[in-house]
Amino acid sequence: MAYNTLDDILGEIPGEVLVQLTNDSETNITAAMIQTALSGALVETSDPDAPTEEQVAAATAAAAAATKCLNRASAMVDGYCSNLYDVPFDTASPFLKSVDLDVAIYNLFSRRDNVPENRKDRYKNSEKILIKIGAGDIQLGVTGPTAPQQQGQVVQVTPALENIFTFDRLKNF
Repeated sequence: MAYNTLDDILGEIPGEVLVQLTNDSETNITAAMIQTALSGALVETSDPDAPTEEQVAAATAAAAAATKCLNRASAMVDGYCSNLYDVPFDTASPFLKSVDLDVAIYNLFSRRDNVPENRKDRYKNSEKILIKIGAGDIQLGVTGPTAPQQQGQVVQVTPALENIFTFDRLKNF
């Protein structure tokens, strides 16, 4: 489950940049086409202003690429938080969504070879924050923290067994 949406990404980066980062074809598409494809409403029609079959395919593929980046970011967040919290979160806090969004945008830029320095820095900062969350140094303030030792684990202590293979028994072997 992704904690952010394509609209959240478009609040951070221009639509033209989203198209550059997700469109793997030579077909001319727009961010609006990607958004419409994401909802499943982008279709080819006989209307001359409607997108072509190639544009529908390209926008659908771009929407899938953006969704994959969003899901990978949320999986990373869940991975770090799963040590102390039940994940996925029903509702992510604005703080956690911000961290997730920075990771998702970094994932988009990393589809190409030119990740801007500010995006690298934001990703590194997000990763540091997630490490601190996983270690318990940053509390999220959500219900249901479940440290592993609080999950009803039972430890059974047994007395030490006599060593069967002693030096005396093995010296003539």
